[in-house]
Amino acid sequence: MSEFHVSPPPNLPGVPSAEGPLPGPDQLVGRPRALGVDLLGESHGPLFYSDFNGGVRKLYACSLELVTELCDESRFAKNLTATLARVRPLAGDGLFTAYHGEPNWQQAHDVLLPGFSYAGLRAYHAAMLDINCKMIERWDAVAGVEPVDVSNDLQKLAMDTVALAGFGSRFDSFDCPGLAPIPRSFTTALGELASAEPTPVFTEELATLRKFIDGLIAEHQSGDSEFEDLLALMLQQDPSGKPVLDTENIRNQIMTFLIAGQLTTSELMPNTLYNIVSDPAVLHRVQVEVDTVFGTEDDYLPGYDDIGKLTYLRQAIEETLRLSPPVLNFDRMALEDTVIGGRYPIKRGEAVTVLTGALHRQPQWGDNVELFDPDRFAPERSAARPAALFKPFGTGARSCIGRQFALHEAAMALARVVHRYRLIDAYHYVPQWETPTSRRPVGFRLDLLRRTPQDRQTETPGVEGSAAQDAVKHPKAIKAGTRLAIFYGSNLGTCRALARQFADDATGLGCTATVSPLDDAVGGFPEAEAIMIIASSYNGQPTDDARAFLTWLLDANTTLNPTPDVAVLGVGDHNWADTYQAVPQRIDERLGELGANRLVTRAAADTSGDMVGTIEEFAGALWSSLAERFGDPDAAPITDAAEPLYELRQIVGPVTAAMDARSSVIPMTIVENTQLVSPGLAWTFRTASTTKRATTSR
Repeated sequence: MSEFHVSPPPNLPGVPSAEGPLPGPDQLVGRPRALGVDLLGESHGPLFYSDFNGGVRKLYACSLELVTELCDESRFAKNLTATLARVRPLAGDGLFTAYHGEPNWQQAHDVLLPGFSYAGLRAYHAAMLDINCKMIERWDAVAGVEPVDVSNDLQKLAMDTVALAGFGSRFDSFDCPGLAPIPRSFTTALGELASAEPTPVFTEELATLRKFIDGLIAEHQSGDSEFEDLLALMLQQDPSGKPVLDTENIRNQIMTFLIAGQLTTSELMPNTLYNIVSDPAVLHRVQVEVDTVFGTEDDYLPGYDDIGKLTYLRQAIEETLRLSPPVLNFDRMALEDTVIGGRYPIKRGEAVTVLTGALHRQPQWGDNVELFDPDRFAPERSAARPAALFKPFGTGARSCIGRQFALHEAAMALARVVHRYRLIDAYHYVPQWETPTSRRPVGFRLDLLRRTPQDRQTETPGVEGSAAQDAVKHPKAIKAGTRLAIFYGSNLGTCRALARQFADDATGLGCTATVSPLDDAVGGFPEAEAIMIIASSYNGQPTDDARAFLTWLLDANTTLNPTPDVAVLGVGDHNWADTYQAVPQRIDERLGELGANRLVTRAAADTSGDMVGTIEEFAGALWSSLAERFGDPDAAPITDAAEPLYELRQIVGPVTAAMDARSSVIPMTIVENTQLVSPGLAWTFRTASTTKRATTSR
């Protein structure tokens, strides 16, 4: 490992120094959400030296102009500086603490990426809800009796959620007065990392953690139970039967997940709840939104798609990430000798560190940057904002892979709390931080009272809105046999699954639909009345099955003959702001340049937003457009009442064969018959050893 080493800061004469004590409480008056480190940019920025992080001198940048350059992946990359290298004894070459170019980072990233995809997160929703219900049970028991310790309970929620969804383990933290044994061991070990050399306490706790992790691995490998979690992904084997990741790296990734649960989500959730409760207008808007989605009943258990509909709550979470980003800073190493800001030379291998809290208080955020205002993240304002101005999860390929996990968990937890309780700050809490460089509030207590169904009454959509939605839902009939060619670009399966779903729906409306990867369209689209493209981006690049297509499409010599009627649906996550919808947008723009006719305006489906709502709206507009172009203009709209009750088809061959085919039935032979109830009881089931039909799932 000698070829990997920490990156030092450049030595730049004339750059200000903020070394020494951080700004104290007297300078933070009126700024309850700020840390002393957040103010350094105002006094010394946009580029300055400081040693606030454990006495390690680093060069910090906080202006939009400098950060924009530092986030250029062609010039800079993440590498460890001396501060993050201190975590290596605990997390080794995990995703968070791997050196630039360390081979296990890429291997682990590729293995884990499907686990944080749209489909992966849907699979973890149940585990998140399971732990969420544990906290709700605890809060129900004390509602109206005594206050809850918000920070401590949300820390337990974060750690237990990572444990269950990440590696199928239950810490049962809500059964413990303090932290459960493993989280306590982990936080103790983490606290010992400030020492230059491993302490006896650290060594002891590390041994405890490794024993626990090795037990998890052995349990997963035993075959006694089936697991669908991140550890199961890491234990997969290549075609030759060799493990994709070695055991040591798997240990390091689990440590990394624990760090994420301890240092990010457990800080984000209590800070967001404080911000919501401290502003009655914001609290009311969040309540109305949550009540509209969850309904009036007390025990509503939200589904995955419900969380994406909570757009204003997401804005409150993002505004909290602006004011109180859990990740204080992130390092950017120069890949070659370069110059930033037009006058600061950075040598290859040297690192400049982005100071996140100071970046999030730059003048481009407008006036009153210390005020909590979720409307800063209204969609239109976010779209107009430079991507480099908001970096709560780092940047580029090495930014936080689990951000969607954390945001979904936080949104669900906060939504259920706001929906279920009246939140009373009888103690007029002002944030007090665990340490001068920690965002975790301590001593944050709230009194709870259960809300009633009457408290949750909300206005329902008017008749006009319902009629408009019904018109989109039930378009006019499309001429039978209309050809729809659907192409997708998909690495993780989301766009491919959507393409197949659209094909099924189109077939039901009378179209003849085909589904293919985008690379199959290199050289030209097939003969069809309409072309639909569903695509995503991967770090700003096309997916593996769309690379050749995009190269062909962007070629100066490419022409479209005949001129196609097209519709483009982009899929992505707005939290990856640098590259959100980059490829679908470029495809749509290029098709327009080549003269293609747009059936509908390009839609942007956000996997961290109301993805289902966006897709349904896009689908309704698409089917209506196809019906207008390729339907009977005199036909009445298709409604539930107008649809025929039965569909008649001619059966060729035995009736039973047709039934079997419809139900995917295959012949099976019964080789053993075991009586499932005691002799003498009713409803004993017996069969002869013969050949019968049985339904199976393919």
